[in-house]
Amino acid sequence: MSALPVSTRPLAVRLVLWGVLLLALWNLGQAATLWLQLDWLADLSLTPDPYLRLALAITWAALFFVSAASLYRRISCSRALIPLLITIYGVYELGMKMSFAPTSPALLPALAYAAFAGGAGWVLWRAAGYFSTPGRKEDANPSTL
Repeated sequence: MSALPVSTRPLAVRLVLWGVLLLALWNLGQAATLWLQLDWLADLSLTPDPYLRLALAITWAALFFVSAASLYRRISCSRALIPLLITIYGVYELGMKMSFAPTSPALLPALAYAAFAGGAGWVLWRAAGYFSTPGRKEDANPSTL
């Protein structure tokens, strides 16, 4: 009987991966909701345009799915890409709420986006050894070749 496979992914990186996947699923759900209500929303004079919101939700979902896949595949550019995407998404979401809502958002959502982006950046930069795979030739020890 063979041993069970053991994950080499650190717990903190796994939590960031799940967080990015949840953001992608949130935007995919938002896009599905907008798609189902598009006929009803088109009759209203809403700003921003529901078609624009649908396109942006699909774009954000695709960006977060791609960044989660790059983190899963241990691509080193995801160390900078994921915190940057979360920061831009937080600014986008809070900007939309501040521009088009009658009242400005509370401080808690801004702190939540900042904490998630800062925590993801800290975790991914701390786990630098996770992104270097020993199977590559340039990472191998020259004395053992």
